[in-house]
Amino acid sequence: MVMLRDTTAALAGSAASVHGARGNAFSTLVAHYQDTVLAYRDVMQGKGAPGVTPASAGQAIHAAAANMQKKFQYELWMVALSQKEPLRKGTALTNSTRAMNIARSSRHIQKLQLTSVTQATALGRFSKYGKVLGNGLVLVDVGSRVGNIHNEYKADGDWERELFIESSSFALSAGAGIVAVNVGTTALMFLTVATPVGWIGLIVTAAAVSMGMNHIVKGESGGWYDYIMDKLKFL
Repeated sequence: MVMLRDTTAALAGSAASVHGARGNAFSTLVAHYQDTVLAYRDVMQGKGAPGVTPASAGQAIHAAAANMQKKFQYELWMVALSQKEPLRKGTALTNSTRAMNIARSSRHIQKLQLTSVTQATALGRFSKYGKVLGNGLVLVDVGSRVGNIHNEYKADGDWERELFIESSSFALSAGAGIVAVNVGTTALMFLTVATPVGWIGLIVTAAAVSMGMNHIVKGESGGWYDYIMDKLKFL
């Protein structure tokens, strides 16, 4: 039962972390794309940076849009479904040509606030839920570890040693899981198409890394504690 609990929590926590990392990466690209569209609007109104032409500004928009389409097709599809305009027509977020047409018109500037659009969709709400889930699972993990320490204390055991074991294993396993998520997310972002299988694999890998580190540290940290305490006796 303990193994089942730890495995379930690790997988769910890794899923929340991976979803949050992917959501942050998507938001970053949307913000960059929005900046290129607004910069194009400035150029068309004669307010652009020196040396920036309408052609180069337009190329920047198409390049940013192509990068999003390559890496976040699913997220863009979800955002498109939430918009009232027909999918065939596209929006400023999903159609770079339409974004340029809107940028040339001063009447629809609110349609160029693309980061607000993504935050208002179900995708933005899912990202918030992912953060809540991740934080909730951390509290569950901490609660179980505190329970172990309290049980050791009630049994007149060496609760300080148990505190050292639980705190060190929590810190290192959580850190290892975060590193695995960040490295894996960066690696997947370099792929032409990051398939769902790749993201699921990252979830399993991050969970395995976190659980493996927890097992190793729990097995070794007791010896670390004893070594430190022996050295402190001579101070």
